[in-house]
Amino acid sequence: MDLQRCLVFLYLLSSIIITLSAAAQPADLVFSVCSKTGNYTPNSTYHTNLNTLLSSLSSEVNEYGFYNASEGQSPDMTSVVALCRGDVKLDTCRVCVTDAAKKLAQLCPNQKEAFGGYDECVILYSHRFIIGSISKDPYVYRWNSENATSIDQFNEDLRKLLADLGSQAAKGSSFLKFAAGKTTGPDFQPIYALVQCTPDLSAQDCSACLNASFGEISNSKCDKCYGKRGAGIIWPSCNFRYGSERFFSDTLIQVPATPPLPLSPPTTSPPPQSQSGGKDSKEDDQHTTPTALFVVVPVIVVVVMVTIIVCIVLRKRRKRRQENGGMEEKESQKLCIDQSEVAEEPSSSVEICAVESLVKFNLITLQNATDNFSKTKKIGEGGFGTVYKGTLENDQLVAVKRLSEHSRQGNLEFKNEVDFIAKLQHNNLVKLHGYCQEGREMILVYEFVSNGGLDGFLFDRDKCGYLDWERRYIIIESIASGLIYLHKESSPNRIIHRDLKASNILLDANLNPKITDFGMARLFALNQTQGSTNTLVGSHGYIAPEYARFGIYSDKSDVYSFGVLVLEIISGQRNTIQSGNSKKDLLSDVWIEWEKGSTSNVIDPLLKRPSSPKQEIERCIHVALLCVQENADDRPKMPIVHDMLNRNLSMKLPKPSVPGFYTQSRVNS
Repeated sequence: MDLQRCLVFLYLLSSIIITLSAAAQPADLVFSVCSKTGNYTPNSTYHTNLNTLLSSLSSEVNEYGFYNASEGQSPDMTSVVALCRGDVKLDTCRVCVTDAAKKLAQLCPNQKEAFGGYDECVILYSHRFIIGSISKDPYVYRWNSENATSIDQFNEDLRKLLADLGSQAAKGSSFLKFAAGKTTGPDFQPIYALVQCTPDLSAQDCSACLNASFGEISNSKCDKCYGKRGAGIIWPSCNFRYGSERFFSDTLIQVPATPPLPLSPPTTSPPPQSQSGGKDSKEDDQHTTPTALFVVVPVIVVVVMVTIIVCIVLRKRRKRRQENGGMEEKESQKLCIDQSEVAEEPSSSVEICAVESLVKFNLITLQNATDNFSKTKKIGEGGFGTVYKGTLENDQLVAVKRLSEHSRQGNLEFKNEVDFIAKLQHNNLVKLHGYCQEGREMILVYEFVSNGGLDGFLFDRDKCGYLDWERRYIIIESIASGLIYLHKESSPNRIIHRDLKASNILLDANLNPKITDFGMARLFALNQTQGSTNTLVGSHGYIAPEYARFGIYSDKSDVYSFGVLVLEIISGQRNTIQSGNSKKDLLSDVWIEWEKGSTSNVIDPLLKRPSSPKQEIERCIHVALLCVQENADDRPKMPIVHDMLNRNLSMKLPKPSVPGFYTQSRVNS
């Protein structure tokens, strides 16, 4: 395909796009509320924070259709919560949320708080901190104009259905709290209903939110909803809806197939601002949702972009062949150093292997993304350099790790991190987008993980309240899953991390963990069981005794670090505890209490609630002590550790022996 043909093809596509764009304009929001709790001015700090959060929606909404994040500090702090209906597919969800955010910002041009959405998704942004707590305001009531028959019996059947679905949703995971189902009402009329909470609510808070919303109809707060064949209440933290025809799909649930009864948008446009924070709307059987239309234009635009790229590539390739006598330079022909053939010390010149999934960024691109590595963009700093929050030209948020010239991480470690992470694909491992290597600059570009390190929540008395036991358990289990993936013995890319610690566990918008920082990682051959080094790396308190004393490391070194990390997560204490003018290590403290049969003394007080499963927490302490045993051979491998943590397996645990550094500290004393 030559350039002239490309241009003709693009002209035809452009004509199609113009035609479709005119015919496929997305409908207005189904509902919207512009709250009068405060206004912001254009280009203010609040406005900037809001734009930052809304611009990342399309990429940050997780696979379960949820996103929550906050940006900035009071009084300019901004919070955003987006939630898709539990049966909506991810691509539809992201399109829906992105479009809803755009329209909501247009309808509420200077309000600090706004709430709106479609049937498939809702979004709320506010100057209040709305993450992880019940929020009933702003609100929306919706109802069908048709009356139900035998109202008392209808309401009783509806109450039972909603109570059952509410219990199911509350028991859901921290990823999804959603349930939908059907019952038969009086005169054989079907009743379909769904209920949903934002997954950042605890089970108790989800139940409380749903029960309160159910009560809005029974106590006639929504007088127009009472006795109707269909109605719904939408709060930022939870919502429910019922009707006489099915209005949800069976993507994640199984129900009999019947024609849907979608809810309609309000008849007024644009929607009026709410003085009280609430809004009413009426159902209309003729309304159809606009989701399919949202996809048409973007798909065609993608086709156009691909065509342009193909044209440019073909033209450049033809030109290069002419200049090089038909020979093309291949990135794969560059020298790639085998990790097993080099020493631990930094090499002076190491080339990065070509990896298709990685982008080799220009330095100027990353300078622009970070405002020339501005201090205002700095989000972290360590022994190897500084991490900045960056925004690429396509508005994608990234974390830019710029290695210091005086960093202990040299060319070899830089190569390790690029080569290793590029080959890793796991939900609990941070994703590397690309790198930059120009002159003395060595820069890594990661996915942006919005909530920072686990240590920032775990050891902060203001933030640790968000980590109830259910969240901590999920974090523990997810880290174990990530390590199993790294240690997989059947893989040619078996990796020992060697620097597992709380600050190297990043938490995304839903507080799900991602293991990061592979600068010290080592690749093992299929039949290799351990390695040795004269250069000790890692962080104090997490280093296994055999590694600290003899420089011997293996997958059991990571198991030891994992055990220390689990004890930190359960106790809420760092591995070195400051007690008055003296210090003591966490392992010693836990072991002493274990021997006395009083491990409850080391559990974080925030976890000592009637609803917390004490036996499960103490079992996790038991597993952690097995991981930190003195002898590496006594420690279980990560797949066994994961099985020990599994709630559904009643595996009997062996008695642990003395932790490694407890033995060492006792001998020294």
